[in-house]
Amino acid sequence: MIVDYRCFAERLSNPGRTRWSLLEEFQREWGLSEVRGAQPGGGVREVGGPVPAALLEWLASSCNAVVRAPELFDVQWLLPPEEQVPRMPVHAGGVAADALLHAFLAEGQGCNRWAYPASPASQSDPVVLVDDDPDGSGPGWFQQSRSLSEFALQLSVVRLPRSLGWVAGKPAVGADVLARAAATFPEMGFFPWREMAQHTTLYGARDAIIYADSSRSPDREFDWDFPQLMIAARTYEALLDAGRAVGLEWHDDEIGPPPEPRPRSG
Repeated sequence: MIVDYRCFAERLSNPGRTRWSLLEEFQREWGLSEVRGAQPGGGVREVGGPVPAALLEWLASSCNAVVRAPELFDVQWLLPPEEQVPRMPVHAGGVAADALLHAFLAEGQGCNRWAYPASPASQSDPVVLVDDDPDGSGPGWFQQSRSLSEFALQLSVVRLPRSLGWVAGKPAVGADVLARAAATFPEMGFFPWREMAQHTTLYGARDAIIYADSSRSPDREFDWDFPQLMIAARTYEALLDAGRAVGLEWHDDEIGPPPEPRPRSG
């Protein structure tokens, strides 16, 4: 069965479904249905103090792959959430520039943190912010997701296809390739992913997702760990098709196969 991620923004904006049901559906599409019913792991400690209901739901969910398959995500929980007094301004609509934040998750090496505003304490599913540079020298905190439940889904969309699919990338591409990706494929409906100074837009294709990083700071270096353009696909053919659509051809030695056998075609 082909999954058309060109329609993902419609799935995301559908008021008739929860983020949790879409998260579970997305994980099944990438072969992770077996996570359901597994025992929690990943070193998650008991959550202390008042936290948003959405964070408790995520931690308790039987389809929380971040807890049950942490090796696929390269993140570490910060539980109980850690109070952050921003040394950089907050750039997010509706959040005060000097807002107190609670960080609940960090990149695997601690290079980025994701947090939610500490107030109002009554909010059940708050916006999520990401620090552009945790040592205080970056431009600030930026909105990563409209809500914590949407962040849970976005994190899986960013991490799982690259861990479980057919993958190919280019450390650096021309502006024409980025423009072609934007003109050919629709955005998936998320805020740009800003981890490690990225500004990565997620585009949807048939059985594939395109990750295009438009950040252009003078000191920004692209490499194989953080390529400027990457495609992750459910099938080998979908990877080739998406590459051709943006003007790229992959040689077999440039393609990373999934960890377990997945079909080369639909």
